[in-house]
Amino acid sequence: MQRKILVITSSLAGLPTVSEFKTKEDAKEQIKKLIQKGISQNVIRIAQEISMNIEIQVDVKFEE
Repeated sequence: MQRKILVITSSLAGLPTVSEFKTKEDAKEQIKKLIQKGISQNVIRIAQEISMNIEIQVDVKFEE
């Protein structure tokens, strides 16, 4: 299974933009475009998706 590359861009409004790419080359091209548009390198983050199986258990207490 191929993991996706995530490009995360922060904004002044505090809402990040997350873009998914299948290859590193596609992610690099997007980053180049963002920088050419004037987006600062300081607000661009790159991450790789990690698949996990997580089991969650929740205890609920009802009060009368």
